[in-house]
Amino acid sequence: ENCRHNWLFLSAVQIQLLHGNMPLSVVFSYPSLWCLCCTLHTSSAMASVGGTVAAVLSVLLGLAFALAGAAKLFPALNPDLYKEMVANFIKYSPVFPLADMTGFRPPPDLYRQVVGSIELVSGPGLIFFPAEMKTICNGLLFAIMCGACYTHMAVGEPIVVPLVLGVLLGCVYVLRCQGAPSKEKTQ
Repeated sequence: ENCRHNWLFLSAVQIQLLHGNMPLSVVFSYPSLWCLCCTLHTSSAMASVGGTVAAVLSVLLGLAFALAGAAKLFPALNPDLYKEMVANFIKYSPVFPLADMTGFRPPPDLYRQVVGSIELVSGPGLIFFPAEMKTICNGLLFAIMCGACYTHMAVGEPIVVPLVLGVLLGCVYVLRCQGAPSKEKTQ
């Protein structure tokens, strides 16, 4: 009960989504977002608030992932950031999360291009695609963030950014599921 009334008063954490010369910083209060996601469905009046929160988060996450994907793919966007992404994926390729299961270890350029392409398509997909496709985009991005958490831990880098983005994607999924009409009610 306290969680529902006090979620606005929790401290905010600044997340730097892109590094280098072109930082994109977004301020979220991620402990309160989990609390918000878990409590918004308790009344029908709050359902519209949950839909609004899901929409706002989708736009912010969509833009962030689109920019991150573009930074991985297009050197003209920011040459220094692109070089940093290339160097990072040279470190990340040897610890590819699915290498043990599949026996496949992607070359660094292919790994960067696939992740960047998924982010570049799925980011705007969170905003513009129909509901079913938004769920697929959300799932793809969530899977990438899970892999990013593993990869960052394996190379000894902080995991806060992919962890927080994964939590926010989870919040969007929960809010969308709670706001979607059930099949039993529509029939």
